[in-house]
Formats: sequence, structure tokens, C-alpha cells
Amino acid sequence: MSYLKNKTAAFYLMIAAAILSIIGIFFYRTSYVVETHIQIIVCAAVALTVVMAVLAGLKSEPRFLNLCATVNAVILGVALILSASAQMDPLGFWIAGLYTYAQVKGYIFFAVLILIAIIFNLIASFMDLYKKK
Repeated sequence: MSYLKNKTAAFYLMIAAAILSIIGIFFYRTSYVVETHIQIIVCAAVALTVVMAVLAGLKSEPRFLNLCATVNAVILGVALILSASAQMDPLGFWIAGLYTYAQVKGYIFFAVLILIAIIFNLIASFMDLYKKK
């Protein structure tokens, strides 16, 4: 527990954003159009959070870790924008009534979860990862 006693809400928001991103990847894999590079980009954001969590355990408290939340938000934003361009046809067909909700449900859940993860990362970017001593 000594590892967690000097962490702020920003640390926990980033961990929650990484968990939402992982859940989002599972939903994305069920969507009608799946592109591998979107999954890789989201996994890169999750890996950055894992590296941040490991480095946050160091006694030196490196200050560059405060940038991780901003970088994660940008990476997830890129993934969301690139995935939206790939899903234009299925979403348009769904709106026109040619596809069912089941065919686009995975992407909609993915987009919502990634958007929430981006918001968590943006909120965390305004806070320090460590409590002031």
C-alpha cells in the first residue's frame, strides 16, 4: 500500500482510462469493419499507461510522467478519428436502414469508451500524479 499512498486522483483516472481502452478494444473487434492499426494504436496508449504506472513506483518521482496523460489523450484521439473514418460506410448504412444495430454496436461501444477514456486522461492532465509533500 505504500506504493499507492502518494498518488493523486490523476493516477487512478489514467488507470481507469487504460481499463476502458482495453474493454473498448474487445468491443471494436466485434464491429463490422476492423482495422489492425487502430488496435495497435490503442494498445500503445495502454502500454504507455503501464510504463507510467511502473515508473511512478520509483522513489525519484520523475516529473515528465505528468505528460503521460496528455500524450495518452492524443493517442486515443488519433485512434478514435482513424476508426471513425473506417466506420463511415457501416454507420451510414445503419442510418439508412440497410444494416442492423447489431452490425455497428461494437463500434459505437468502442467509440463511447474511448471518448470517456480521453476525457479521463484530459482531466488527469491538469493534476499532478504525486501528492505534494
